[in-house]
Amino acid sequence: MEDIQQQSFTFADDTQHALSLNDLARREEEEDVDLNVDNPEHDDEPQHPAHPAQRVQALQAELKALRKFREPLQKSVDALCIAQTHNHRLAERVEQTSTLLDEYTRILGQQEHTRNLMLNEHWKGATDDMRVQEHRQRENQRIQREAEAQESRRRQAEEAETERNRVESEKDAQLRAAMGANEGVLEGALEGPEARLRLLHIPPRRRPNRARNRAFRHLDREYLPHAALAVRATPLAPAEAAQHADNNMYSNICISIYPFFLLITAMRGLILAGIAALLGLSQPSQAKAFNDPAENGGRWLTRANSDDEVGEPLNIVISGDSDPLVMQVDDSTPGGFYTYWDSLHFQQEFAGIHLGGDQLANVGDGLVAQQGILRYNYNDRNGGTLYESRNGGNHIRYWNQSSTNALFIAASAEMDKEANHMIIPNGYNLGRDWIAGNATAKAINNATADLTQKGQTVGYWTRNGDAATNVSFTYETELSFKSNLTTYNSSMVNHNEQVSVNGNPPQDGLVALLKVSIKSGNNQVNADSWAVAHGVSYVFATLSVILSAIYLQVITCKAAVAWEANTPLVVEEIQVSPPLRDEVRVRVEHTGVCHTDAFAMTGKDLLSNFPCILGHEGGAVVESVGEGVDDIAPGDHVIPLYISECTSCTFCISGKTNLCQRLVATQYKGLMSDGSTRFSCRGTPVNHFMGTSTFAQYSVLSRHSVAVVDKKAPLQKACLLGCGITTGYGAATKQKVQGETVAVLGAGCVGLAAVQGAKAAGARRIIAVDTNSNKEQHALKHGATDFVNPLHIDRTIESHLIDITGGGLDHTIVCIGNVGVMRSALEACHKGWGQSVIIGLAPMSDEISTNPLQLITGRVWKGSVFGGVKGKSELPGIVVDYLNNKLDVDSFHTHTRSLSEMNEAFEHLHGGECVRCVVDMS
Repeated sequence: MEDIQQQSFTFADDTQHALSLNDLARREEEEDVDLNVDNPEHDDEPQHPAHPAQRVQALQAELKALRKFREPLQKSVDALCIAQTHNHRLAERVEQTSTLLDEYTRILGQQEHTRNLMLNEHWKGATDDMRVQEHRQRENQRIQREAEAQESRRRQAEEAETERNRVESEKDAQLRAAMGANEGVLEGALEGPEARLRLLHIPPRRRPNRARNRAFRHLDREYLPHAALAVRATPLAPAEAAQHADNNMYSNICISIYPFFLLITAMRGLILAGIAALLGLSQPSQAKAFNDPAENGGRWLTRANSDDEVGEPLNIVISGDSDPLVMQVDDSTPGGFYTYWDSLHFQQEFAGIHLGGDQLANVGDGLVAQQGILRYNYNDRNGGTLYESRNGGNHIRYWNQSSTNALFIAASAEMDKEANHMIIPNGYNLGRDWIAGNATAKAINNATADLTQKGQTVGYWTRNGDAATNVSFTYETELSFKSNLTTYNSSMVNHNEQVSVNGNPPQDGLVALLKVSIKSGNNQVNADSWAVAHGVSYVFATLSVILSAIYLQVITCKAAVAWEANTPLVVEEIQVSPPLRDEVRVRVEHTGVCHTDAFAMTGKDLLSNFPCILGHEGGAVVESVGEGVDDIAPGDHVIPLYISECTSCTFCISGKTNLCQRLVATQYKGLMSDGSTRFSCRGTPVNHFMGTSTFAQYSVLSRHSVAVVDKKAPLQKACLLGCGITTGYGAATKQKVQGETVAVLGAGCVGLAAVQGAKAAGARRIIAVDTNSNKEQHALKHGATDFVNPLHIDRTIESHLIDITGGGLDHTIVCIGNVGVMRSALEACHKGWGQSVIIGLAPMSDEISTNPLQLITGRVWKGSVFGGVKGKSELPGIVVDYLNNKLDVDSFHTHTRSLSEMNEAFEHLHGGECVRCVVDMS
C-alpha cells in the first residue's frame, strides 16, 4: 500500500514538470513562426543578437526534445490515473475486509466455544473413572473421620454421664431431706436415675442422654417420632399389602380412632396439670422487662470500637420477664438462648470462625464487650453461617443486663464480603423488623409504635452435634415496639450516610421488645418434680404414640424414579413417610412434563441429586398435614411450588423479588428442611427434586411450597400453572409493555404463554421467533402479530428484527436455553431503553457475553424465575384468571400419558408438535 502511494506522489511531480514543458511547445506551435521569413510588424523591434539560423536550429532541437519526452510523460499521467483508481478500489476492499474480519472473528469465537464444549464432553467420559475413585477415597476418609468423631463423642458422653450421675445423687439427697418423711411415695421414685427408670418400666439403655431426672421430660420428641419412624421404615410385605388393599375401610378405621387419640392426649394434659398442682409446682415470678440503660450511664448505641463513639442501634430487647430458660446464654442448655435463636434460623459462627471486629456497649452495667454474635444460617444448620459471612444477610450482637437479665441486641442486615460487610440502606430497621417478623411468623413491612403481634416458632437443641439427639422446643413470642428510648436522628450512628434512605435518619427510634415463653419441649419448672408427673402420664403417652403411628401411616405408591443421569425413568413402588412439622403430604393427580425435568435427567444442573423423583409442574390434593400447619387442610386443592414463599426471610420482606431463600440450602440438595428425605425405594433413600417431586403419586412438601387454589379449576389443566405457563405469562405481565413492541424467542409452552401475557398487558406488536414453522399457527392463535423463522431469512435474526421494527424492540423475552439466542435478543433491543428478559435455562457451564457497548448505550439484560410470580400469594389469582377466561390454559394441553408411559411423555416433549404433555398419575 505504501509503495503504491509513493509511486503516485512521484508520478504527480513528473506530470507537473511535463505539463509545463508541454505548454511551452504548444505555444510555439500556435505561433506557427516562419523562422526563415522576417516579420514586417516587428521591424522596429531590436534584433536578437544571435544569428537567426542558429536560433531556429536551437528551438527546433528543443522542440524535438520536448516531443520526445512528451510520450513517457503521457504514460506517467495514465499510470497515475490508474493508480488513483486502484487506490479507491483498494480502500473499499480494505474496508470490506475489515468488516468481514470482524464477522469471521465473532464466528470463530462461537465455533471455538462450541469446540470447547464438545471437547469437554469428549474428555468428561475419560475422567469419570478418576472422579469416581477420588469420590470413593473422599467418602472413605469421611467415614473414617465420622467414626473417630463418634468414638470421641461416646467417650466424652460416658465421662459427662458419670459426673452428672454424681451430681444427681447429691441433688436427690438434698431433695429427699427437703421433702421430709411424709413424702414417702415420691421417695421411692427419687432414689436415683436407674430407680426412676425401673419405676417407669424403661430399660436404662433407653434413657435420654441428659439424665437430671428428665426421663420423660421430652417424651413427645423422643418416643413418638421413633415409633412413627419404626412404622414407616418397614416396607409392606406382600401379605400386608393385600391386607391394606381396601383403603376405604382402613381410612374409616383411622377416622374412628383419631377422636380417641385426641381425647387421650387431652386427658394426659389434664393429668399433668393436676399433678403439677398437687406437687405445688408454680411458674417463676414475674420479672421486670428491662431498665433503660440511659438511666444508669448507658446508651442505646453500641460502640464500634474503644476509640470511637459511633456505634449501631440496640434495636431489639428480649424481655427480662421471658421464660428464664430462654435467658440462659449457654449452648449446653436445651431450650436456652441459642435454641430460641435456632428457631429463627440463627446460629453461632461456624467452627468459631469470626469475621470482623467485636463491639462494646453499656446497657447500664458499664462498657463491656459483646457476649457473642449470631448469624442467619439460611436454613442450613451445617454451615449456613459461613454463607452469611461471605454473602451477607442478617446478624446480631448481644449483651446481658445484669439488673433484669434482659438481653439487648443490635441487629442489622449487611452486604457481602466484597462490599466489606457494609450495612444495606435502611439496614438497621430492616434487620430488626425481619427478625421480629420471623419470631412472630408474620412479616413486618413498616413498624409503628402501636404494632403488636404474637406467633410461634420451633427450635432444636442438639447434643454434641449429634442429630440423633435433637430435642424440639416450641416458643411463643409476644412482640411490641417501644418508642422514646432511642433518638430519631443520625447522631453517632455508624455508617449513617450509607444507611440513610431519602434523607431519613438511619434508625427510626423504635425498639422491638420480645417476650418469649416456651409452649412445649420444656416444662419451665423443677425438672425433678416433672419427671414424676411425666411418669404418671406414661400410659397416655404410649397410647398417643400408638394411635399417631396408626393415623399417620407410611404410604406405599408408585413413582417414576431417576436412578442415574442419562437413563430412562423407572416406575417403582416407593414408600412415602408422613409429614413432619410445617410439612404437608399430597396426592398428585396430574403433572406436566417440562424441559427443566428433561435437562435434570442429563445430570448437568445443580438440582438433580440421584437417585431422585423429578417433576415440578403438578396438581394435587392434600392428604395430611404436619404439626404447625394451620393454613392448609386435608382435601385442599393445591399446586406445588418450586419457588417457596415464607413471607419472613429477607428476600420475601424486601418486596423486590419472588426468590424466597428459606428452603434453598436443603432444597438444592434434594432434602427437606431437616436434612432428610421422605422417600425410599427398595430400602434406599430417594431424594426430592426442587422441593416438589410430582412424578410420584404421593409427595411431601414444605408448607411454604404449596399454593391453595380454587377447587373449580380442573387439576388436569391447573397443573400446568406450576411452571411453564406462569413463567412465560408472568415474565410478560410483570413488564410495562402496554403500547410497545415485544419479541418472544422460542414458541414452546413458555414462549406461547409469554405471547399471551404480552397481549394481555397491551403490547401493540408481538413477534414470535422459532425455527419450527409448525408453531406459527399456535403463536398467532395466542396473540402474536408476526412470526419469524430464523432459518428462512438471509441475515442474522437481530438485524432482521431491528429492520422490521425500525430501530429495535422495546422488549425481548428469551424462552430457550441457548446463550447465542440470548445475545441476539439483547442486541435486537432498541438503543437507549430496550430490555431483554431471560427465562430459558441454559447449561451451567455456558456463559453469556456481548459487547459492553450494548449495555452502555442503555439496553438492559435481566433474568426471571417463575415469571417473578410469588407462589402462595399471587398464583391463586392466576388460577382465577383462568377460570374467568382471561388466560387460556386448555390449548396448551396437547397430549396425555399415564404414569407407566412417563418416558413416552418426554418423547412428545422433544417431538416439536407437543406444547405440553400431561401425565395422569392415577
